[in-house]
Amino acid sequence: MDYWPPGCSLLALRNKVLDLSLVALSAQRLALNSPSSDLRLLSLTAYNNSIGLYRDLVQHQLNDDLSAMLAVTSTVYALIEASMMRPEDIANVGWGKSGHFDGALALMQKTGPHYYSASGFHLVFKKIREMGVC
Repeated sequence: MDYWPPGCSLLALRNKVLDLSLVALSAQRLALNSPSSDLRLLSLTAYNNSIGLYRDLVQHQLNDDLSAMLAVTSTVYALIEASMMRPEDIANVGWGKSGHFDGALALMQKTGPHYYSASGFHLVFKKIREMGVC
């Protein structure tokens, strides 16, 4: 399940919400190979803390720069959600039923294309577009 494009790590360490979502995704992926470990708890804790910060930012500080970062974060949330699903459910449902993915698309439309023309943002834009077509 390698949907996260190489090079997107360029966006890390810029925003606590995104960083926590990346920790959650990484721990969730590691937990798939080690189900008896505490990695799933780590993943869910990081996810919960990230979601709380995300909601606060959306309610109180949303601007176009932040919207682009939150679109990336929503994409990570969609990946976390998918990593918790069985492979056959992913194949049957796809991204069309993910509220997080819908949020990423809405935030991308709100901010416009110029925010997604550089570095990791462009890679995420291409990946979201690819996921939306699938």
